[in-house]
Amino acid sequence: MLAHARGRVLEIGVGAGLSFPYYPPMRPDGQLLFSEHVHSEDPKRARWQDRLEPIWGVVANGCHPNRRTLDAIRDAGFDVGDVEQRELPDVPALVRPYVSGRALVRG
Repeated sequence: MLAHARGRVLEIGVGAGLSFPYYPPMRPDGQLLFSEHVHSEDPKRARWQDRLEPIWGVVANGCHPNRRTLDAIRDAGFDVGDVEQRELPDVPALVRPYVSGRALVRG
């Protein structure tokens, strides 16, 4: 995902900064690159995400694994493209649903 970065970058939710070495020499311009744990499409898992989110947010330093990120990005006036939705391996089931992609300001 970071291969698309150009111009100035504002990385939100940087965590420990492990992504920094993967930025190209130039950075983003007029686009939003996103990578986020999201609300599950599976109703059973989604209910557990909603139940455990308050506790998870405290334990995981503000992480909210039940957000509907794509909807929020579209509602903010972006056109979403290059989206990858998948289940992350080797993480707790609560945070496996994941989305990443690129969005441009709706013009």
